[in-house]
Amino acid sequence: MQRGLFQPSKRRSHSDHVRKFIFASSVALLSFATGCENYKAVLEPLQRYTVVPPSPQKTVNVDFCTDPAVPEKTAVKTVIILDHSGSNKLNYMMAPDGSGNLLVNGNQVLISPTLGTDPLGNLRYGSLTTPNSLLQYLSVLPPNDPVDPLKYFAVVNFSDAASTFPAGSSGFTGDIPNFYQHILSDARGGAPTNPAGVPVDAGGTSYLSALQATYNMIRNDISTAKACAAQPVTATPTMNCPHPGKSRTSSYAIVMATDGAPIIDVNGLAANGTVTGPLQLIRESTNEILGLVQSIVALTSDKKYVAGINLFTVHYVSPNNNVDNTARTLLAEMARVGNGIPYVSVSGSSIDYTRFQPPARLIKYLLSDLFVTNISGAFGNDGLWGADNDHDGLTNAIEIAWGSNQNQFDSNGNGVNDMVEHHLRRGANCTIKNGSGLCIDAAINYRASGGACSGISFSGGRYLASDPNGLNDCEKVLLADTGGINNPDSNSDGVPDWLAFKNGVSFQLGSVPAFLSTMSDGYTHYQKIKFSMPVQTPITALLNFKPSNYALRQVSNSATQTCYNLKVTDLPFIGNTDRIRVELVERSELLQDRFLYRTAEKNFVATETTLNFKDWNNTDEITAGTWKVWP
Repeated sequence: MQRGLFQPSKRRSHSDHVRKFIFASSVALLSFATGCENYKAVLEPLQRYTVVPPSPQKTVNVDFCTDPAVPEKTAVKTVIILDHSGSNKLNYMMAPDGSGNLLVNGNQVLISPTLGTDPLGNLRYGSLTTPNSLLQYLSVLPPNDPVDPLKYFAVVNFSDAASTFPAGSSGFTGDIPNFYQHILSDARGGAPTNPAGVPVDAGGTSYLSALQATYNMIRNDISTAKACAAQPVTATPTMNCPHPGKSRTSSYAIVMATDGAPIIDVNGLAANGTVTGPLQLIRESTNEILGLVQSIVALTSDKKYVAGINLFTVHYVSPNNNVDNTARTLLAEMARVGNGIPYVSVSGSSIDYTRFQPPARLIKYLLSDLFVTNISGAFGNDGLWGADNDHDGLTNAIEIAWGSNQNQFDSNGNGVNDMVEHHLRRGANCTIKNGSGLCIDAAINYRASGGACSGISFSGGRYLASDPNGLNDCEKVLLADTGGINNPDSNSDGVPDWLAFKNGVSFQLGSVPAFLSTMSDGYTHYQKIKFSMPVQTPITALLNFKPSNYALRQVSNSATQTCYNLKVTDLPFIGNTDRIRVELVERSELLQDRFLYRTAEKNFVATETTLNFKDWNNTDEITAGTWKVWP
């Protein structure tokens, strides 16, 4: 519970509330037992007292601007994935509830060209006169500078299987006029001079074949870049190796346009729509699809050659047909996993391909997320808020019971914070215990020869921290996150690693994102962390619960920078001089995995109710060293 701020005039301990609860319960039971025969007692689940905001209200005020747009000279390589399944020409009538099932009327399913989603290819390809459609965009795009080419393209056409250009998923082409002619031919069914749009569409909708071809294409392109860097600088330049002997990064934008779910076959249905047996839609596995998206994004680990990989999805539908919400949900999740944005389009319109192209060599950073937390306190596993004097993530009560120092972030001085060691050595991992059987602190030397952190720089009692999120490199190794070193958000779920770990949420590279993890109370782990809720306890089990409140206001906006004012209230407090931590994440809409992370900490002044953080360019903040930035 919150100590010292329950009431300004009178302090009450947790035991005070327990005694009152026992007394009230005893009176109720006595009344029930001594004569109220018709009284019906209703037993409710026991609720626990948590925290009450201080009075008067305390406010955290943050004024900041995103970092200015920066020149970004990377090759932008676009993969266009187009659905050529038969439903573009001849489609089924779907159930009106959006479930993705077929609508059966009198043992018959309507199959009609009127339900086709893009029979002429107008949505997928557009035309030479449709602004920003694929054909118009490519037709006016100037050829690459042969000395310094920056735009490359590839296309994946898929139905039951996938085909690519350049062929065999070999990579990308920098010959923009030639690529345009290929797309024009595809849009017209193989005949570039055909005046009508007649793309070849037939078969099922195999997402896996399209994604596998894309993975192979990017992997092969990275191999080409490595081979180029290995050549002598005197080698003859080519379009795919314009600078022999030099490393060059590429940013990959993947645009996947499809009209439906990954259904590759239908059992129990004749070609004329007659139901001949139990209907079964054969779908590709969602887990396999998302796993393949993760594999594509994981290619960003080769940072020397990959600046970013972003998957954008477009779900296009017919206005005459019911929307398949299973497809829309899956495509949205694919975009989320793929660091992209999901879009929805309707037949008769066209896809705006300028959305997926970065501004010429100038990348504007956008505010992605922010977190404001009180690090002078922490929630215990019972959901109760308690003091954390040393800001190590463990309440004082836990440290006293464990035997560590509640006033020392690293009690034994071995470079590893107390909460990490408590996590490693509790329960079955506890090898040193006191007389009560509780784990006690011990100075394990992780940097000893052959130790887990023997190869990590250690100075002044601290291990190297490649980023300022709160976990040093040794702690990440001990917590099985070597792949997350030099990355403040290892699993890219938007929650900084230390904040996730402190709240008992997985953060390691490849772990389940916090926004997908839920409890029975309807909140995701991300929401609970964001709004200072106890993560491991259902909100329904708590009294006096009130999430923190964020009021974000845009102050100014330009082509290169946006400025904001943030006010946060209803944070849980311990005292009048609590320490507040602010964490900001900035991203680019296109280069989602290229992000900036900033963090700052300050203490409230006892006599003031507002704590101000100024922009990192403010002279006073620079002098005080308030803000830290990564990278």
